[in-house]
Amino acid sequence: MMKKLSFYIIFTLFSASVVSAQMLIGDKNSTHPMEVKTQGENTIITEDGRMGVQMNNPILKMDLRSLSEEGTLAIGWTDQTAAQAGKGALRYNPTPTWGGIQGFIEYSDGTEWVPFHPEGKPRIVIMAEKNNDIVRVDAPGYVAAGTYTGGVPPRTSTFLPNWEVRVDMDSGTPQNNWNNDRGEFVAPRTGIYLATFAFALEKAPVQHEEHNYWEAIWQVLDGNGVRKYDIKSNNGYPSDSGSAPAGVVVGSYCTAMLYMEEGDIARPFIWGKSEFTLWPNDPNNTKYNATRRPFIKNQGFNSLTIIEQ
Repeated sequence: MMKKLSFYIIFTLFSASVVSAQMLIGDKNSTHPMEVKTQGENTIITEDGRMGVQMNNPILKMDLRSLSEEGTLAIGWTDQTAAQAGKGALRYNPTPTWGGIQGFIEYSDGTEWVPFHPEGKPRIVIMAEKNNDIVRVDAPGYVAAGTYTGGVPPRTSTFLPNWEVRVDMDSGTPQNNWNNDRGEFVAPRTGIYLATFAFALEKAPVQHEEHNYWEAIWQVLDGNGVRKYDIKSNNGYPSDSGSAPAGVVVGSYCTAMLYMEEGDIARPFIWGKSEFTLWPNDPNNTKYNATRRPFIKNQGFNSLTIIEQ
């Protein structure tokens, strides 16, 4: 009797393992390996391992696209590092962004968490103000190449390092796309950037006979420092404007749409003349000190903004 009973149990278990290939919850009939029946549409797992939540014909490994119900996927926060979570992981970050958006989605690239911009597109924003007289001359003009600390010389391409950076962000995350030592923006990706640059120099007489003007210029170079193009704007001044000792404020501004490839460099610079009588035969420092123009500082005149479009 015991032998017959043992044989019966073994035969029954063997039969179940061969015949049964389905699991059904909530009903007794199913055409899928696993199915959960609800009052709405069912949740199923197909023979090839795809899961459909409230849909019977999933196309992806997990498919939420129900025709009659919303297919929202809810994800939460984790304090795991991006490396711990692994490449491709998603999380919801509840931290408000700089623009006031209350939270955003991030994905792991295997090294760090990369945020999705709340409005659907990454966006670079840079804002800076210059409140010192430090300038740089890369190639000799009226004065020799070098760094100067007293303002802008005439007739020389004058670049502007040492800004006070107010904002340097990518989709609300702080970045270092602005090189403050060089006074340059390095594009992290190919795109179009709206760039505005303005400057104003302290009062001094404009006494040159003709062609008195100051230019604000955006220059774009490739990643190797080779110039690609310039965009400029200038303000002109009649001779003998602001006779001594009154003087006149000079300056300019330039707003441009810059097409930049990844790694390209954009930098603002100044060129112009409205100086006193020139000193062509004097030593370099004498020429510079006789003709330089300091910036008007701490009044918001010298500023730049770069916004990715």
